[in-house]
Amino acid sequence: MTEMCAAVGSVQLKKLDGFIKRRRENAELLTERIKKIAGLTPPYVKNDFRHVLNQYAIKVEDDYPMNRNELAGYLTKRDVGVAVHYPIPIYKQPFYKTLGYGGVVCPTVEQVCKRILSLPVHPSVTNEDIACIVDFLQEVSGH
Repeated sequence: MTEMCAAVGSVQLKKLDGFIKRRRENAELLTERIKKIAGLTPPYVKNDFRHVLNQYAIKVEDDYPMNRNELAGYLTKRDVGVAVHYPIPIYKQPFYKTLGYGGVVCPTVEQVCKRILSLPVHPSVTNEDIACIVDFLQEVSGH
């Protein structure tokens, strides 16, 4: 790491608690609204845990009008920065196969990997951004 990167990083670390707080607020707002949309499952966070929400991954169910990839394309066209962070199970990744995990079969994990889509919750996301994202999701669902 260069000295310049270290200097920037040390300043950013001072803001970390605020960044995490804003991510949690964004996630709570998204969860509150998404759980009302049939066919979408927001991430589960236990009440007694303090999740930092580095990613906010929803699950696109069979009864939603679009599959995960279609929804990702739809949102991307509307300038929503979505991502698929877990496209394949860890045991199917080349490195883990070299460790002997290639023979593992977990059908539930494989189904979840096909359905999971990450929505933005980073600190720069505003309440208005979240309202737009939810509006797009509701538009697709017909509600």
